[in-house]
Amino acid sequence: MRSSTAILLSALLPAITFSAVAEQQNKLLSTCFFGFVEDAKGVRVSGAAITVGSASLSGSRVTHSDADGKFCISSMPAAPYWIFAEAEGLRIPKKLELNVGIGFKVPLLLRLEPTTQSAAPPRPSDASRARIEIEMCHCLEQLKALVDAQLPRP
Repeated sequence: MRSSTAILLSALLPAITFSAVAEQQNKLLSTCFFGFVEDAKGVRVSGAAITVGSASLSGSRVTHSDADGKFCISSMPAAPYWIFAEAEGLRIPKKLELNVGIGFKVPLLLRLEPTTQSAAPPRPSDASRARIEIEMCHCLEQLKALVDAQLPRP
């Protein structure tokens, strides 16, 4: 019985060791994005959505900052990435773009700014609408005159 157990263990040990080595090697070779999310005043932001994406990977991954504003997205392959972050009423001014190699650990401090709630554009008043229509008619008349001048007379 002991010899069959020893044989079974000796057969499984290389597979277990190989799996552990492959997992460790994958961790060493994969890219990791980590850091903090803050608002414009330097206050840590919890619950912010951090999105890391890449066109070469045809997708993105999302994580959320914890109560201390920390986040981590790991096990990403080497690729060019874009990073975006937002929270309620806050967002990063524009996507960050990074080209990351194999095994990089990328520390980030994502500073979010207040979003401006853009109201609907003001509607033109009746007077300004009438002025625009007159200007359009005037332009059309000029265009017609220009075309008439270019056409041969019968």
